[in-house]
Amino acid sequence: MSLASVAIIVASVSALFTGTNMAVSLATYRRSRPRVHMDAQWLPYIPPPGDYDGDEGIFLIHLINKSQTAVKVTKHFVRMEFDRPRIPFRKRNGALAGLKIVQGEEEKEIPPFGGIQWTAQTEQDSSRLVPHITRIRLTVVLSNRTVVRSKWIRKPSRSTWLTDEIERLQALLEQMPDRPRQLSFDELDDPQTE
Repeated sequence: MSLASVAIIVASVSALFTGTNMAVSLATYRRSRPRVHMDAQWLPYIPPPGDYDGDEGIFLIHLINKSQTAVKVTKHFVRMEFDRPRIPFRKRNGALAGLKIVQGEEEKEIPPFGGIQWTAQTEQDSSRLVPHITRIRLTVVLSNRTVVRSKWIRKPSRSTWLTDEIERLQALLEQMPDRPRQLSFDELDDPQTE
């Protein structure tokens, strides 16, 4: 065997080991990279909870980390789309707005295999825009510049939303055990009520 043939065989084996090492490193990276999923809900007709001054309409955001790497949230905003313009062949009108978190603000880091929940509002007063908004999409940017978006959320009509809320509250009341009631003076004197 010539010296050139031995050099080619050694270089080929070295390239094979290098390729295997790169494949193992890529598999390790894919397994440990942050995978964050967002569940979002838009409640456009509810005032914010607590003592916050602001317009009505809140966003419930639940971020779930499905990886073994902790990740930090750096930015969060909402994309709003308005009614279709009257001019045909034109794109939808839209706007971006920053979000301020009214509950859960101290939690910016998502632990491995964990999650965080926020209640948020737009930074600007958007209550006058709610009648014109057709759908929204929430976006979160992570510390490694990964962008996580929610699904498009359509605006519920006020009447549909109110009937759904009333039905939900009635179902909750029916599930509650019988509440104690206040006795009258006549019932206190009657020994049968004891």
